[in-house]
Amino acid sequence: MNKERFAVALAACRLLGDAANGRPVPCDQLPAEEALLGFSKAHRIETLISSALYSIGADEASYRTLHDTAAVAAFHQVKNDVIATALLLRFSSENLTVVPLKGTALQAVYPDGWIRTSTDLDLYLSAKQLDAATAVLTQEGFEQSQAHDGDVIFQKPPRTVVELHTTLGGFTTMQQQTLDRLSRVPFTVNEHYVYTLFHLYKHFLYAGAGVRMFWDMYCLSRAVTDRDCVEKWLGKLGLLAFDRAVQTVGGILFDGDSCSEAMIPVSRWCFTAAHSAKRIFTTL
Repeated sequence: MNKERFAVALAACRLLGDAANGRPVPCDQLPAEEALLGFSKAHRIETLISSALYSIGADEASYRTLHDTAAVAAFHQVKNDVIATALLLRFSSENLTVVPLKGTALQAVYPDGWIRTSTDLDLYLSAKQLDAATAVLTQEGFEQSQAHDGDVIFQKPPRTVVELHTTLGGFTTMQQQTLDRLSRVPFTVNEHYVYTLFHLYKHFLYAGAGVRMFWDMYCLSRAVTDRDCVEKWLGKLGLLAFDRAVQTVGGILFDGDSCSEAMIPVSRWCFTAAHSAKRIFTTL
């Protein structure tokens, strides 16, 4: 079993608990720390892998650097969670309606929210509220660093980043109109599934998608409460086939499903060199 597969198996043990017992991870065959640390950092899952190593009783001393790295990531996540809570309360007091997206919003579908770390706080709001939200962030000590296509990024030293999104994106007019309608309904786990899949789709096309994104979709799929509603939105976005492919990838990675030859070239797009596992499926 290669280091990538070990890392995925470790994550499954931590996130799936008893459901993963049929695929035990042999402690005596664990990869060296350097291999797991590199993979974990590339995919930004240090806390998940570190927690998994503890859960299977791996020797702590053998993975001290990985555990220390994860502890730092967890510390910054907790700090950012506190900042996020304070900001959301402040926005609410100013009668501003904002919707957390991506990392912050997805913590709820993980067994322990702190496992799902993120480097920034993504918030969606209407364009007409942008000036008021900017004023709030400025009063809280944030400085605007850049703006592009409806997204405005703010930073506060030492490492707190807030991104305000006034659009959910969309490559075609139909997609943009559909996402505009999606943004006007209350965001439940079902709407988060739709948006997060679309975000993964953009990464798949332009930047590559790491293991963490597929974990997000896998955890979201287990939390969805209205699959018919989800498929209605995905149909309008033209992403039903892509959704099926993502579920197939999740099954291979996390449920131990067999990998067909057809999935190997797909994996070369899913896992780019930047994510350190360009051809992960060739060794599953």
